[in-house]
Amino acid sequence: LRNEVPSFVGRTVLDEVAQRMLVERHPERSGRADTRTLWDAELTRWKDTGVYLNTLDVLRQADLVPEKLHGNSAVEGLAAWRALLDDRGCLDFTAIMEHAVRCCATTPTSARASLGASATSSSTSTRT
Repeated sequence: LRNEVPSFVGRTVLDEVAQRMLVERHPERSGRADTRTLWDAELTRWKDTGVYLNTLDVLRQADLVPEKLHGNSAVEGLAAWRALLDDRGCLDFTAIMEHAVRCCATTPTSARASLGASATSSSTSTRT
């Protein structure tokens, strides 16, 4: 994505450890501080960070029905997490997939074919 879409050139890709550290450093901005469990308990620092990030991944990969999720704090946390990633110029795996799908959906077929060809030729040239 960073090689093919100019707006992603300067972005940093976060692995799982970096994602957890970002949430721990910015609990309010990431949305974790305000997210509650289904039993209305607070998420515990360090212990529930992985659960929080997994929840966000599931929400981002689902077709959300807003009426059924009304009042769910994780949905609000998702908006905060996306904003934090954008503000910091970062991408996580799910954000890469979201943006790639969006680019494929909005890019004409002929352009996608040329992008695929350039990706194939660049991977071939790196092997030789």
